[in-house]
Amino acid sequence: MICTGSSSKRKSGFALIVVLGSLAILTVLASVVGDRVMARLQANRAERTLNTRNAVQASLLGLALDWKRATPDASGPLRVTVAGEDWTLILQDAGGLVDLNTSSPELRALLFAALADDAAEAAEMERRYRDWRRSGRRLARVDDLYRITGLERSAEPDLTTVATVHSGRPGISAEHAPVDLLRIVTGQEAQGRDTLVPRVPQALASAPSGVNYLVTAIAADGAPVLSGTIHVPGSERGARILDMR
Repeated sequence: MICTGSSSKRKSGFALIVVLGSLAILTVLASVVGDRVMARLQANRAERTLNTRNAVQASLLGLALDWKRATPDASGPLRVTVAGEDWTLILQDAGGLVDLNTSSPELRALLFAALADDAAEAAEMERRYRDWRRSGRRLARVDDLYRITGLERSAEPDLTTVATVHSGRPGISAEHAPVDLLRIVTGQEAQGRDTLVPRVPQALASAPSGVNYLVTAIAADGAPVLSGTIHVPGSERGARILDMR
């Protein structure tokens, strides 16, 4: 009888261990499943947010296209409402920016020197750029330069405000260039636009593109959002969005 009781206790203890072990496994599985569900929900939410943002950008660029076709000399600002939010659109000829595919070596050197921390980093950026371009490849987006040269995205000035891949020019159109770029090209840090424009060296000057425009959308809270680049030829046909940022 004693042996039987002892055996029963052992069986009961084993059963308890099995139950507790099963509960532990179920708890782990439930946690894993819960984490996966949360991750999926977050991914879906992020995708919906991105889709919404892209839809808003496409709408803004479409309005910019219509505006430029209706008003050839449009430069801004144009106030519009998209998705219940107020925006201000400003158009800038892409010829006022450094084309990362077609700019002269002298202009590109000035840009790299401004973006890099020192001369050695600027030289390394140029070396990587040349190596990458040697096979005949072209940058499809301004952001490609970060990957090609190893430039940090925190570099100042913001590359997207001074560079493009859509002007097709070796130089810049001073009248359409942002002040930050004019200061880089002229080396005059403390001067304003009216003083800087005539100081752009003739060797670095080019005509505006006349067809490609950077569209900057400014939200109601004042934060600028670069929306992309549009192509608006002289004829009615051929107008299109070149890129979205």
